Amino acid sequence: MAAEGSDPTSPASAPPPPPPPKRRKIEPPRRTRPSQVTPDKDNSVASSNSSPIPGSLPARVDLNKVREAKRFAVLQAQHEGCLGSYKSFDSLFGNYLVPVVPTNDFFDQVGTKP
Repeated sequence: MAAEGSDPTSPASAPPPPPPPKRRKIEPPRRTRPSQVTPDKDNSVASSNSSPIPGSLPARVDLNKVREAKRFAVLQAQHEGCLGSYKSFDSLFGNYLVPVVPTNDFFDQVGTKP
């Protein structure tokens, strides 16, 4: 009977607050592995790096494509207004085109080439 005479604004008689809405974790889309594409054996040359892992295939590199990519990178840099000498470096992460300041040794080497 004490509950009937109590103040309606007191915390004991107020209904509990509603629970916060449930949040679902959104799963990212599953990534599928791209299929392994084997290059043509006629046009590719084996890399000088042998694979240290047994059972894995050695990397195959088409040297003509590498040379063409280097030439294209130099032409593109020159077209964009970069004048000078360039040296390209290959790495596992991509090709880097680095500007080089020519030295007297460089001109001596260029002059002695047949």
